[in-house]
Amino acid sequence: MIRQLIFTLALLALAGSAAAQDTRDVETSQALTDALQQCVEAVNDTRASGSGDWPSFSQCIAVGTNACQEEPDGTSTLGMVSCNDQERGFWDDVLNGLYGDLETTLDAEAFAALKQAQQAWIPWRDARCEALLAIYSEGSIRQVIFTSCLMETTAQRAIDLMEIMNEMGPT
Repeated sequence: MIRQLIFTLALLALAGSAAAQDTRDVETSQALTDALQQCVEAVNDTRASGSGDWPSFSQCIAVGTNACQEEPDGTSTLGMVSCNDQERGFWDDVLNGLYGDLETTLDAEAFAALKQAQQAWIPWRDARCEALLAIYSEGSIRQVIFTSCLMETTAQRAIDLMEIMNEMGPT
C-alpha cells in the first residue's frame, strides 16, 4: 500500500535523524517512532480488513508525542517542546514524501493546483500557530502550545495528502 510505504520511509528518516542526537533523544525518538508506527499499522489493518469502521489517521496525531512525554524529562517544558518538534518532523517527512509522489502521479494541471494550495497552506499554518503564540504571550506554556499547533497542523496536512493519494487508488 502507498500509505504504508510512505510511513515506512518517514519512519526510517526519523530514525536516521535520531542517530545524530544524544542518548536520551534517541530513546525518545524510538518511543515516538514506535508509537506512531503502531498507530498507523492499526489504522491500515482495520481499513484493510473491511470491518465496516473506517478509522482515520487523525487518531494517530499526538500518539508519538504522548509516548515521548512518558520518557524521562518528557513532561518538562523543554521535553514537551522536543516531543512536539520530533513528531512534527515525522509528519513533515510524510507530507514531503507524499507531495513528491503526487508530483509524479498527478497530471500537470492537477499538480499545479495542489502546488498552489500547498504554497497557500504554509503561511496559513505559520499564521495560525503564531496567533496562538501571541495569545499565550506569557509563560512557558506558550512554546508547548506553539509547537503542538505546528505538529498537529502539519500532521493534518500530511493526512490530507495521504487521502488524496488513497482516492487515486493503487499505483
